Amino acid sequence: MNKVISFSDFTEDVCTYIDFVMDSGNEVVVNECNERGVVIIPIEEYNSLKSIKYEISSN
Repeated sequence: MNKVISFSDFTEDVCTYIDFVMDSGNEVVVNECNERGVVIIPIEEYNSLKSIKYEISSN
């Protein structure tokens, strides 16, 4: 199950959220108050997405 958290929650307990991503393989969405944010994903998922992007762009 993915988690959606605020930026302040993330900064208060970074290690817990990083461990969650690494142990579960799920994403953490970190929202900032002005509708901006980031998604933290496992490196394997990131590498897979980059590979797909490369394959699509090279066609």
